[in-house]
Amino acid sequence: MEELKKQVETVMREYICNMDAKELASQLSTSSDQSSHMGEAIATVAVEFTFSLRAQERLKPTEAMIKLASKEHGEMVTAADIVAVMLRKVQGLEELKYDAPKADEWLGGIMGQAVASGAASIKDFLAVLSAVAAENGMPSLFLCGGLASVTKAVDAAAGREAGLGPFIQAAVQRAVECSSDDRVGSNLLRQII
Repeated sequence: MEELKKQVETVMREYICNMDAKELASQLSTSSDQSSHMGEAIATVAVEFTFSLRAQERLKPTEAMIKLASKEHGEMVTAADIVAVMLRKVQGLEELKYDAPKADEWLGGIMGQAVASGAASIKDFLAVLSAVAAENGMPSLFLCGGLASVTKAVDAAAGREAGLGPFIQAAVQRAVECSSDDRVGSNLLRQII
């Protein structure tokens, strides 16, 4: 898996510079080690790059992962791949926040983008959210990041038509529960409105 991950990192770095999803898919599909772990390796690299890239490049690996989950690019990444990687990341979230204070929001944003694009379901999002430790407002901030991504990607009316109603309901419920933490509650409500 480590060798595969290194191959994906090399190709992903090139994608970040050139932004050619077809070339990215082509290079990964002709990889010398086309294993059953390719999707998980892509998701792992995309999530890890989120924490190591500059702010203006931070969304590019996630965009690549989501494009590689589409039929157009061979469905190289599955929802199960994304969820497996995210569950591993949220298990160490409290420690991760020492180096990246917005880690919970960024991880929520990745899952929100996956939901908005159809690469993952609301049920997948909620499964990852339920694994986030209930310390220091992390579940609320994860949800806030997810909701921010969804609202950027999908018009509110279209989102409700696309089945995102339960996602928005969960956000409203969480915002109400977070009334003691004004920053989180008001950020969530601002995203919903």
